Amino acid sequence: MSKKAFDKIASGLNEALEIARGNPKPAKLYVPAEISVRDIRKKLCLSCCRFDGHPVKLIPPFVRTEQG
Repeated sequence: MSKKAFDKIASGLNEALEIARGNPKPAKLYVPAEISVRDIRKKLCLSCCRFDGHPVKLIPPFVRTEQG
């Protein structure tokens, strides 16, 4: 096992011990500056309807934002 992998595992175990002791670290939150629904859909290879979870061909509300 590489030192880098070992350090990541050890870090996770130490974090778990701190949480178990009642001293959790603040959660890490990442918010991108801009979200592109079209790019997310293309990366996941999903149509608008499948991405939105509709079983039939409906026009989801975010189509308007994708087109301009």
